[in-house]
Amino acid sequence: MPVYPQQLSGRLERGLDGAYLVAGNEPLLVNEAADAVRAAARERGFAEREVLDAGPRFDWGTLASQGNAPSLFASQRLVELRLPGGKPGNAGSAAIQDWLESPPEDVLLLIVAHDFEPAQARSKWAKAVESGGCFVHAPQLDAARLPAWINARMKRHGLEPTADAVRLLAERTEGNLLAADQEIEKLALLVGEGPVDEAAVLGAVADSARFQVFGMLDDALAGNASRALRALRGLHAEGIELPAVMGAVTWQLNQLARVAFAARKGGLDAALGKARVWPKKRELMAGAIRRHPPGDWPEFVDTAARIDRQVKGRAPGDPWQTVERLVLSLAGGGR
Repeated sequence: MPVYPQQLSGRLERGLDGAYLVAGNEPLLVNEAADAVRAAARERGFAEREVLDAGPRFDWGTLASQGNAPSLFASQRLVELRLPGGKPGNAGSAAIQDWLESPPEDVLLLIVAHDFEPAQARSKWAKAVESGGCFVHAPQLDAARLPAWINARMKRHGLEPTADAVRLLAERTEGNLLAADQEIEKLALLVGEGPVDEAAVLGAVADSARFQVFGMLDDALAGNASRALRALRGLHAEGIELPAVMGAVTWQLNQLARVAFAARKGGLDAALGKARVWPKKRELMAGAIRRHPPGDWPEFVDTAARIDRQVKGRAPGDPWQTVERLVLSLAGGGR
């Protein structure tokens, strides 16, 4: 049976398995679970770590050679295999199964798979890891399970939230666990340990740039270009750093691009449902996807990446002006 992120610490305390698959489509939970495995490995003497990125042109023979390679600095090594698309393909599946059939001594295998679809949990390679090691599954949380996660997270920080405080934070973050986690950390700093009610949450997030950005994005999705542009310029005037703006923008554009692509195969309503889009956001996203031709969405994502390069000085142009053009395009009906 798969182990869920909240169960992993207990399993690690009982000892290390020979191999781990940490997979799912919830980035925060996948990253935290992988960090927990790495930390447990270091505590038990796995001081050397080799990272393999299994992209489209990855040579799967490298996995076996890494398992058999002599250690340079430590007697125990961690080999971390990253699957960017969540699937190893036929060659990768065979290589992973071969590893598990005859695991190298003193080598721990950690497979990290983002964008992992539920169907992959039934694949031969995933079943092989589950049988010979530990499969940590981190699926995206739906609206029904999000409040319980937020409540547990707040208590971990010493907060004692009311049900209304949890509900409000769930509504404001709309299923974005990274945003929720950051707001909880902020709450813990502002109010300290102890009771937290709805008013405390409102006070903490009212001036949050992140929520102002999501409001600006909602205006753009609704096609209200002037209001979205006014909100963006307000963020700029307040001295908000552009990376803080682009974190939310990029997250939203990636979600829209995935839904728009899926909608071409199974219909928009089904794609929105599969993506577990927050109910209040569905109409806005559906309207924006209907306004734009499918080719716009990858271009919007590429523009967001270019803005990141502009901020870092790796591409020409004023990043704030590029953001303005991106927001206007998003609010419009085409490029």
